[in-house]
Amino acid sequence: MADLSRPLFRRAALPAASAGAAFRRRLLPYALIAPALFFVAVFSTYPVLKTLLLAGTAEGGIGRAFGDLWRDPVFRLSLGATLRFLAYSSLPAMAIAFFLALWIHGRPRRFRRALEGVWVLPLALPVVSAAAIWLFVFTPQYGLLAVLADRLGLTDPALLRKPETALWALAVVEIWREMGFNLLVFLAGLSTIPRDVEEAARLDGAGEGRLTLMIRLPLLWPTIIFVGTVSLLHALSTIDPIFVMTQGGPNNATNLLLYQMYLTAFFYGDWPRAAATAAVFLVLAGLIAGVQVYGLERLFGRDDGVA
Repeated sequence: MADLSRPLFRRAALPAASAGAAFRRRLLPYALIAPALFFVAVFSTYPVLKTLLLAGTAEGGIGRAFGDLWRDPVFRLSLGATLRFLAYSSLPAMAIAFFLALWIHGRPRRFRRALEGVWVLPLALPVVSAAAIWLFVFTPQYGLLAVLADRLGLTDPALLRKPETALWALAVVEIWREMGFNLLVFLAGLSTIPRDVEEAARLDGAGEGRLTLMIRLPLLWPTIIFVGTVSLLHALSTIDPIFVMTQGGPNNATNLLLYQMYLTAFFYGDWPRAAATAAVFLVLAGLIAGVQVYGLERLFGRDDGVA
């Protein structure tokens, strides 16, 4: 009888042990992400909440702060210039990098590596140094562009002195800075497309244009969404070239949102309004990131539904 009771005793202890193991398994993922959650809370969530609280210290509260901000003509000019700058810089940087990647992708390996090295060079330069190089190019009268125009008998374009062209000149700098990263990501995406799929399409008579439209673009949508998001966020955070090249001028033509926030806080000392400007900046960044998440969810959700 004693021998028969021992297995029964062990079976009775199993549910408690398994319950403890299941609890530990459920707790393990939260324990693993706890350090990351701590850093997110300290370096991301807390600054955002602190910014909103700082905006609320303005006379009349947070609603008054944002109302006064929207009625400020300089802020509206800055917001409009920022949105135009995103369109002027990010979209061309994506398009040029994509077509360059298509052209480089089919080249010999040695030639491709050399071109990649040339285009990645802007990534290795400090931002201030890169802006100084382009300032030398665009400086009126004495810059490289002015000298070339004089040699050709043309009028000095003086791009940085004209409100209608200064933002375009700044966009050229941003395109040049973004090009290397976008190109590398597109080349990496193209390398993941199976060669047998492209060869089968060519055997069916598809040319390069049809091959790109029907096969490459659909397979590269996740890459395109990623590159677009990174390019927009990179352009949105542009500030160093403005310090070096334009200081927000002429006539606030290049006074982008981040630079306006800096001026409001550190030059004019209006911290509540600077905090409200920072909140608008965060909303724009959140919208850009949200579009990426929505696009990827729709894309992969559609693929799962088809499968």
